[in-house]
Amino acid sequence: YIWMQLDQTLDDISADEPVTEIPKEQRANQKPMTILLLGLDTREETRSLNTDVIMTIALNPQQKKATIVSIPRDLRMQPTGYKAQKANAFYSISKRYGEDKPGGPDGLVKSMFSELMGLEGDQKIDYLTVINFKTFQDIIDELGGIEVNVDMNMCYIDNADGTNIRLKKGLQTLNGEDALGFVRYRHSTNKCGKDRTAE
Repeated sequence: YIWMQLDQTLDDISADEPVTEIPKEQRANQKPMTILLLGLDTREETRSLNTDVIMTIALNPQQKKATIVSIPRDLRMQPTGYKAQKANAFYSISKRYGEDKPGGPDGLVKSMFSELMGLEGDQKIDYLTVINFKTFQDIIDELGGIEVNVDMNMCYIDNADGTNIRLKKGLQTLNGEDALGFVRYRHSTNKCGKDRTAE
């Protein structure tokens, strides 16, 4: 039932982007593959294409293992031929400068993060998946929330872009908005007053 709910939700909220059909012999149940997952900030308040969440996912069907590496969005990186920037800027950069590159903008951003991870040849990142804030929230809400053990009190307020993260430590069920705050959280702000997490 949950799978049917999620499948329908993904159909309803997916962008009208062309879907790439993957040949059977190239699928994750047949061969190892690496996926770059980007959580994209496309809110009206920011009008940016910064990626707040960056992860590489390696799937190995023979070993029945999946490895996920989270890349800090503020990590300074300098792909060959580009100025050093925070990691979260390079999806936007690939959209601006990747049209004439092999594989287009998606190929460029995969190449940039493959270089960062030291992945070469057959080990380079195979696929790119981009999910925006609204899609993330809708999936969590459609599933009735997600149980998370919040490891500390979290409070981050930014009136400029409407961010208002207020979570208490402990095991709890988060709705889509709070789950988004949990994955985006970096540190508490002075605006939180006595609720501010000790750093």
